[in-house]
Amino acid sequence: MLLSWGKPKILVKDKEQAGAIWRLLPTPVEGSTQLETTEGDTVEAKIEGGAVEDVMDKIDTYALKFEERLVKGRKKCFGDKEGVVKHNYEVFLQPEDETAYGIHINTARVSVSDSYTSADGLKQAISLKALANEETTQIEIGVVTVTGTKGSYSPSIVPIEAESETSDSDSDGSIPTA
Repeated sequence: MLLSWGKPKILVKDKEQAGAIWRLLPTPVEGSTQLETTEGDTVEAKIEGGAVEDVMDKIDTYALKFEERLVKGRKKCFGDKEGVVKHNYEVFLQPEDETAYGIHINTARVSVSDSYTSADGLKQAISLKALANEETTQIEIGVVTVTGTKGSYSPSIVPIEAESETSDSDSDGSIPTA
């Protein structure tokens, strides 16, 4: 496969609990997993007459969202009080094809909301909103590797590299002609 689609593995670790371990979450409801990107605002410095003298773009924000079925005998992914989860989490998403690109969120704030329909039963919508910090980007895209087994998972990521802005080649690797 070339694409990062299919049944993902989502691993989380509580960043505020000493000795926390990586947990593999239950498989999400089909078609519910998505990375939602909100484009940052653009601020324009205008001069008399309405011309734009300068532009400043603010950064995008991200949230990894998915749904979990609440089934008999399975615990909720996150302990919440009326939708609020107290701690921040680190998150890895590995797509079905383990060699395709996945997602790493260094620090995420979790919120949940419960719903019920007679067709789907009880579900919980989970949102992991990426938080900015001084040391890392909000999200990383790259190949996610997960080693270990239950109780000793160890996820990591090799980030995808951006093409140099001064590159002389097209995205397909060919050299442009004049």
